[in-house]
Amino acid sequence: MGTFGQRLKQLRNERGISQNELSKHIGVSKSSVNMYERDEREPGFETLEAIADFFNVDMDYLLGREPKESFASEFPEIESVLKNLTPTQFSIAARPTLLKILASMANFGSPDAKENFAEICTEVYTNFTLSDMERLEAFTKAFTAALKKDMQLIEDSQPAPAPQEGTDPPPPDGPGTPPEDE
Repeated sequence: MGTFGQRLKQLRNERGISQNELSKHIGVSKSSVNMYERDEREPGFETLEAIADFFNVDMDYLLGREPKESFASEFPEIESVLKNLTPTQFSIAARPTLLKILASMANFGSPDAKENFAEICTEVYTNFTLSDMERLEAFTKAFTAALKKDMQLIEDSQPAPAPQEGTDPPPPDGPGTPPEDE
């Protein structure tokens, strides 16, 4: 299955970036990345979370428990938007809140989503600079557009529903279309 270090190195090589580049994206030193890859050191939770977010994989995958793909792999447009989002685009104070925003998007239907959303909004107001807010707005717009495209792809791939027994199929031009004059 591979160790954490082996998986990290594989992901970094697949992305085609250096240890130095990765260290900047996840907010640690190059020597820390080097030690992670040699399994001489393990990252803390926040760093592990940053690594998983950067490579768009589940933390469980990094720890050797799950397949590589995260939910976004089923949604190519969203995956593209997420790959272009790096925590270093935001101020240090805003990064933990940004991770909570991304996590809340994945758990939006949960029973405590409303409470979590209110807490996140308070954190955004407290921790985000004007630049962070502008970046979050741009990300939100890109994410929304990607979501619409991916949902359309899903709808287009679904087979048309079969007509119900005892009903006539709708006319080709749709319901309520007046006949053309001849």
